[in-house]
Amino acid sequence: MVKKAFLALVLSFTILQAGEKIVEFSFDPGHVKLGQSRGYVTVSYEDYAHVNPYGAPMLPSKGLSILIPANSSFQGYEILSMNTKSIGSGYKVMPQQKPVPISYKVPTEFIGPLDKFYKKNAFYPESPVKFGKVGNMSGFRLASFLVYPVIYNPVSGELKVITHLVLKVKYEEGKRVPSPITHNELTLLRNQLKGLVVNPEDIDVFAPPLRN
Repeated sequence: MVKKAFLALVLSFTILQAGEKIVEFSFDPGHVKLGQSRGYVTVSYEDYAHVNPYGAPMLPSKGLSILIPANSSFQGYEILSMNTKSIGSGYKVMPQQKPVPISYKVPTEFIGPLDKFYKKNAFYPESPVKFGKVGNMSGFRLASFLVYPVIYNPVSGELKVITHLVLKVKYEEGKRVPSPITHNELTLLRNQLKGLVVNPEDIDVFAPPLRN
């Protein structure tokens, strides 16, 4: 009985496997648009949103999802390399404001730049990639991130575009037992995930097991 228990313990360790997924992002400096509002510079990038803390530099960002194996647990991430291009210095970037409904007629109170962000001689955000959470979509595992194409030093006023970034997402397989899905479910989910994740080439590889 002891030998069988020991063998089962050994097998439980051998099926665990550390893995990683390398993802690359590129941003075009020509897609950065600068404007003016209330004496500040506004920064936008394509259709990216502005979801910073109130009073922080109002920079664009976008939520992105990366597939990891269905039987794995998320173990962290690391920026392997990053290239930037300076747009210029001396900019006073607009602080993040509260969202205002289109139908709202009364002017809202302006939120000025907070010292904890604007008096720090460092680029904001500290990391152009922020982890959100790991979600589940019918057995598929999606790690969500917020990615910033532009970073800003409020002391020097310098704006930089992240022209190229290499991200490593780490996971460990064998940590979960996903429920099987049918071939029809896989076909449906494959079509849905293609427009949701940055690594659609891994959909079949990282899918839950198929049910006969």
